Amino acid sequence: MTRQELPADPREAFNPSDYYSIAAVCKTLNVSRGLIIGALEAKDLNAVKTGTRIRIRGKELNQWITPYA
Repeated sequence: MTRQELPADPREAFNPSDYYSIAAVCKTLNVSRGLIIGALEAKDLNAVKTGTRIRIRGKELNQWITPYA
C-alpha cells in the first residue's frame, strides 16, 4: 500500500463531497490524531457525528489545510 501524496493545490487533497474519519485524515496528512482532535475542539474544523463515529467533510478539510500549504 502506498502513501497518498498531497497534490500541489491543497484544496484538492480531499473530495469535497465525501466524509472522512479522523484516522483517514491523519494518515493522508501524516499528522497526529491530537492535532485533528484539537482543531475539532477549537472549532477550526466542523464534524458530523454519526452514531459513535465522527466524520469530517472533505470541503471543510480542504479549507482548513489551505493556509498551511
